[in-house]
Amino acid sequence: EAEGGNTLLANDNQIVYLEPGSVFFSRIKLAGANCKVLGRGALVDPYENFYKTNPGDEVGATHKFILMSGANGYVDGPVLVDAHCYNFTSWGGATVRNAKALSVMLTSDGLTMLNRDCLVERCFIYSGDNGIVCSGRNIVFRDVMIGTSCGAIYPQNDIESATMEGIYVF
Repeated sequence: EAEGGNTLLANDNQIVYLEPGSVFFSRIKLAGANCKVLGRGALVDPYENFYKTNPGDEVGATHKFILMSGANGYVDGPVLVDAHCYNFTSWGGATVRNAKALSVMLTSDGLTMLNRDCLVERCFIYSGDNGIVCSGRNIVFRDVMIGTSCGAIYPQNDIESATMEGIYVF
């Protein structure tokens, strides 16, 4: 369990590796450039609801399970479990591959790709809120399965050049 419930990758090129079968109680913020979350382990949300998080975003990822705020964030493989916040969020320049999110809580948007240059592929999202939220330009979603009782695809704002291929909704 991460102290305070948050892990901050503030420097460039930092990596969190989740060994298969491991369980890590933490939210993660990729603030540095080229930071990564890799591996087939699980992240479990350490907070019991959306509003109980760390007091300042400088510590970690307030209201976001994995927040990719630095340039070229990269996530490959983790399983996010029981989110009480947004699951995967990017402000631009991020890649999410082979990831899963399993949550039923309202406010647990699955994939929130905003701004520019995002690629999401081969993901499984079971979300209590919107499956895909997007805005911006040069955003690609490919081979994504979404289970939700809300909007499968929710365009947040203006979209320039978003591509969606092989989106399966149940």
